[in-house]
Parts: sequence; C-alpha cells; structure tokens
Amino acid sequence: MKLGLLRVIVAVWVATGVSCTGVGLSQLRPEGPGTFESYLLRSPLIVVGEVRAVEQLGWRNPFTVGGTIVLFRIRVRVENVLKGDFALQDVDLYTFLEAGSHVGPLPMAFGVDRRYLFYLRKQAGRWRTACDVSDGCVDQVLSGYHGAFKTDPTHTLADDILRLLLTRGDNASDGSMVDALGRSNATLETEDYASRWRRERKDTYIRILRQTSESATPPLRAEACVLLRELDQPCDLCANEKAEGKEGPK
Repeated sequence: MKLGLLRVIVAVWVATGVSCTGVGLSQLRPEGPGTFESYLLRSPLIVVGEVRAVEQLGWRNPFTVGGTIVLFRIRVRVENVLKGDFALQDVDLYTFLEAGSHVGPLPMAFGVDRRYLFYLRKQAGRWRTACDVSDGCVDQVLSGYHGAFKTDPTHTLADDILRLLLTRGDNASDGSMVDALGRSNATLETEDYASRWRRERKDTYIRILRQTSESATPPLRAEACVLLRELDQPCDLCANEKAEGKEGPK
C-alpha cells in the first residue's frame, strides 16, 4: 500500500514538471511551426549567437502539435542583437523539437559551435524560440562572426538580416560563404537560410550579389554571378577580370 501511494506521488510530481526539467519549465508550451517572415519579425528579441551546449530536458505529447516532441535547453553565447535590449552574454534558450529529429544527445537543428539567428519571445519567464518543431524557426549563420555589425536605421530589419547572412564576417571560409549564397536560392519547398529574406527584400539581395560578384574571392564571385543570371540580372565575370587588369578565363 505504501509503495503504491509513493508511486502515485512520484507520478504527480513528474506530471507537474517539478522533477527533471526544473521548477517553471512545465509551464512552457509549444508553438506550431512558423515560416512567415512577418511572424518572426514580430519577435521582441532577435539575436545572433553561437551554440555552446544542447541539453534534452524531457518529453511532451501535446494535443496542439500531435505526436511526441522534446523540450531542449540551448546554451547560447549572444554575439549580435538585431532587435531588443539584451547584453552580449551567455543565455539559456528553450525550444521543442519532434522526437527523432536529433542524433544522439544533439538535435539536428542545433549544432554546438555553430551560429544561428534566433527569433525569441518570453514564456513563463524564459526565452523561447518564436516557434517550435521546425528548422524554419531559426536561421543558421554561415557567414562567420560579425563583431562590428550594426543595424541600419535607414533600412528595414529584413535588410539587416539578409545583409548579415550573406556578407562575410570573421573566420568564414570560401566554402561556407558559397553555401550561404547557394542556400539563399532555395525553393519554397526546400526553404533554407536567407531564401525568405531574399523574397522579402529582393532589391537588397540583388545589391549584395552585385557587390559580391565584383569584389569577393573568385569562388564567391562565380556563385554570385550564377545567382544574378538566374534572376535575369547581367553579370560578366570576364568584364570584372579585365577591369582589374587581369586576363579573363579562357
């Protein structure tokens, strides 16, 4: 009898979220995937940060999403603040992912030592991703560390986001920048990284590609030129080479 009563007490304790996940975390509730630009831009805090650690906290099976999803705590070192008032410091963020969308202890959406652009809001006193269960809730930053990056008050927030995602920062290799540019051309069915901001701010996108095609390293110039031509924009790499007094490709 005593053992049965103890099991009931433990079950109630776990159900209230006071055990493994800590006091207050049981109040966190998942939000469905949000892929609309306006939805993410309404987030009160938007930051770029490098993931330092990822911890799986517990399991949930909410009726609002369906299926089993997992609560994760992500330790992030904030490097840039694009919207809101926040210090450049380490912070714990929380998100839900579908069960099975991770390998070992890490969810596929978040890799340690990788940079992401997080769209955040407060829930139960914790910073939460603006939506859950989808890679569309964040943008991976492949363009390196942008320590000197400043938002431009004369342009929109979408302009700033696109500029950060597609301009080269510190420690960004040619390969990662080619990936960043290439993924900006993803289709609606395979939306990834800067593609949504390209749709939001096409003029800015073309301007960044034009600058890249004229002044970046050869691999980036070639990639930018391909993307410009796909948008029916003129791009002549040979003309660029001749302008610099170099022999064009044969």
